[in-house]
Amino acid sequence: YFYIWAEVLDKDAFQAFVESGDLFDKSTAERFRREILSRGGERDGMDMYRAFRGDDPDKQAMLIARGLAEAEPIVEEETEQIVDIPRVDTREAARQRAERSRREREAARLQAEADSLAAAENPTESPAESN
Repeated sequence: YFYIWAEVLDKDAFQAFVESGDLFDKSTAERFRREILSRGGERDGMDMYRAFRGDDPDKQAMLIARGLAEAEPIVEEETEQIVDIPRVDTREAARQRAERSRREREAARLQAEADSLAAAENPTESPAESN
């Protein structure tokens, strides 16, 4: 169960960045570094985590990431924001991305080959002009 608890902490900490509206938010990253990473073993781990998040970890982000719960809108100051946590990647999704990437590389290679042949047939016209 330790790994599942680690995933809860991971997803909830990531949620802090999602809630900031910027995954690369410097103030959230600085708070994470200051309250957790730089502390080492000087304080209890949960005390450090609470100092970072302001509360106990919420398992909801992990459940959403695993597809076991639906993301619910967060209402802040009369605006609605959908919490979008990426789902856990599957082998099928990774295989599809790799296949799409392979097709794109092949198409680029064929286009470069066609441009090269066109340039050889008509040396006065550049490939950009022929498009």
